Amino acid sequence: MTTTTTRSLPDGATVRTLPIRTKPLPRESLDSWLEAIAARLGVTMREVYEAMGFRAPFGQLWWHIHRQVTDAEAAVIATATGCTREEVCAMTLSRYRSIVGMDDTGRFTGASPWGRVYGSRFCPDCLAASGGAWKLRWRLVWTFACLQHRCLLVDRCPRCGGGQRYRYRVRHAAARPGQCANPAVGTPRGDSRCVTLTSGKHRCFASQQSTQC
Repeated sequence: MTTTTTRSLPDGATVRTLPIRTKPLPRESLDSWLEAIAARLGVTMREVYEAMGFRAPFGQLWWHIHRQVTDAEAAVIATATGCTREEVCAMTLSRYRSIVGMDDTGRFTGASPWGRVYGSRFCPDCLAASGGAWKLRWRLVWTFACLQHRCLLVDRCPRCGGGQRYRYRVRHAAARPGQCANPAVGTPRGDSRCVTLTSGKHRCFASQQSTQC
């Protein structure tokens, strides 16, 4: 963790315990886990952030929350969710700091070829089996295959072709884990999500499976 201050938390913010809690799955990323909590509550990510005491705009928070959280942010999330600070921090890329070349602010320095700056790959079958949980290691540049399902990871939506986990529209659509983060056609504000990312709808993934011995 780092003691760097954050503009996402107002001074003296009151942290509330969320009414519904869910434990993170093994190796799940922090942003994915918070999305799962929002889905269980039936609310948007913005509403979850606000309930925990964070303030808008949330772009900065979404940009770094999978990389590294400050001491204050970790404390807020831990209090609201019932997890420990250590558990919260373990779901961020800061655990790989020395390998990916990350500085104390959570920025990639370019000193390491292993830092994946934006987005995430994914295994459609893993998403389907876990209810849409995104693994932290899918963001690592050297992670390109799923050993459990014997397939290469994919990084594009089968319908819109858009990359995943680059940004998140926290304001409009209710959280839907396992779905494309991009808006459906005709809904530029993000009121409806594009499509599910599970294997049954991913032609590239289906092609991989059909060629397995």
